Amino acid sequence: MEEIADIRELNTNTIIGHLASFISSGKVKITDLMSAKHYKELKVIIPEKTFENLSDLKHQLDDKYSYGELRLVLNELSNSQ
Repeated sequence: MEEIADIRELNTNTIIGHLASFISSGKVKITDLMSAKHYKELKVIIPEKTFENLSDLKHQLDDKYSYGELRLVLNELSNSQ
């Protein structure tokens, strides 16, 4: 994804966002776009947090999670409800 971002002169999170649209079709798995470890951690952590927006959530968590990762897991959690 970083290589694609460099070639297209885009942010890595933009590439993740574009590829995320393929998750619902089954062509891309969420763990293709982020580490399985971060995915498992965030699936547990996010539902325990109270936040107003993505920036608020990001500030409550360690810097080890990117905005792209947070968006991916939030989207999955909201689609599974």
